[in-house]
Amino acid sequence: MKELLDLILSRAHNWAAAAPWIAALMAFGAIVVFWAAFTRRRPTEARPGFWPWLQAVLEASVAAGLFMAILWGVRLQLNHVERSFRREHGRITEANLRSVRSIWGRPHVQQGLEVDHTVVVSVQEELPRRYPDEPPRFITKQVTRDIEQNSIIKTRGTVTIAMNYRRKGSANYTCFEDECDFLYEVKNFADCETTANFRFPMSFGQSLFLDFQVSVDGEDYSNRLSFRGNDVCWSMPMVPEQQARVEVRYRSRGMETWYYQISKAEEIRDFRLSMNLPDVAQDRLNYPEGCLTPTEIKPTADRRGTVLTWALDRAITTRGMGVDLPDAPQPGNLVARVLQYAWRGGMLLLVGLVVSVLNTGIRAGLLRLGVIGGAYCAEFMLLAALSDFRPGFVGALAIGVSVALLLSLLALRWPAGAWGIAPACVVGFFVLVYPLLALPHTLAAALVAVADIGLVVYLAGVYVYRGCRRRMPEGITEV
Repeated sequence: MKELLDLILSRAHNWAAAAPWIAALMAFGAIVVFWAAFTRRRPTEARPGFWPWLQAVLEASVAAGLFMAILWGVRLQLNHVERSFRREHGRITEANLRSVRSIWGRPHVQQGLEVDHTVVVSVQEELPRRYPDEPPRFITKQVTRDIEQNSIIKTRGTVTIAMNYRRKGSANYTCFEDECDFLYEVKNFADCETTANFRFPMSFGQSLFLDFQVSVDGEDYSNRLSFRGNDVCWSMPMVPEQQARVEVRYRSRGMETWYYQISKAEEIRDFRLSMNLPDVAQDRLNYPEGCLTPTEIKPTADRRGTVLTWALDRAITTRGMGVDLPDAPQPGNLVARVLQYAWRGGMLLLVGLVVSVLNTGIRAGLLRLGVIGGAYCAEFMLLAALSDFRPGFVGALAIGVSVALLLSLLALRWPAGAWGIAPACVVGFFVLVYPLLALPHTLAAALVAVADIGLVVYLAGVYVYRGCRRRMPEGITEV
């Protein structure tokens, strides 16, 4: 018994802490039920004494307890439906994320081309003396020396990113396919012939690059490339003032983020990077931390996507340019949002019914209240169970609403006739309208708060109406 009491108190405390406003309404409904039952059973002048009064208190307490049990059962069932649905839909796990990354690829980080110039010079080096009086001996060596210069005078990059969400387990993951085309113009500013050493770092952890091609001045350099880890390297001689046009093209894929990183701090001249996002509208754009904001943002020709442009000239920075791709829409995301607020609607529905019915003087049985609570639960159970099949979200919601309305109206009419229009309107609002408030993702919380306030205003109106009826002088009939 103590364990049960501790469980009840623990659950009540958790619910009150999670949603104190709803907990207050639940407590208010229990008080209304208690008072209504007590006033019907309290001792009259013909039955004075302590025991009749105690009997009325016990019966009223049982009625309030049954009401709270109905609330408890409805809330437990709706929370169970939501947890079960989320466990089977859109549950992103670390194990699945690692698996998708191993198959599809990691966040794509492309670094810029690096060019180092070297020359080979002859230097004389004195050999060690074998004995003190030996004359100096020298040897000529060929030494490679770096020629410091910033030789990239122009950069053009065009990147097209198409979303390709992939599913693993019960969730979708943010994946994409990209086409990259980079053009660099390199000039030898030294006054001597140098060897230009090119290094193009590929994105770390990517599992696949397709149609990879490096060309210099229109000549395919595929046979001259060497690969050192993630770097693609090649070399070529350059005479003074010679310019080379380097093009790098490939197709790849990745997850979550595409990022272009400036390799090292140096003056950036005539730089322009264009990123075409045909599947990402401007209102869904997001950027990685520390990213330079685009110089220009404009929609694609069909207005469904976005084109981002970064333009730099005579700039020094080590920051990058890129975009965080929108999270994948999870299966059942609309259903999950509706289920998230379902338990609130159930609590408000039952409290609104009890308060409105008891305060209009119409006797209501807790059995009918339990039937309506069960019908409300059945609506969301059907929504969660049927939304994955052919009817889809709309069809499953329509079936659930139809069943809930039918059972609720039967409970309202059985067995003693209609309770009145007001309770039917309360049922219709919470069964049909309230679930739709969760659909606008950015406005759901505000709309639900407005519904909460609307219920309080409605209940206050019921009390005012009841008070006005009680104050009517005898002989005056309400119109």
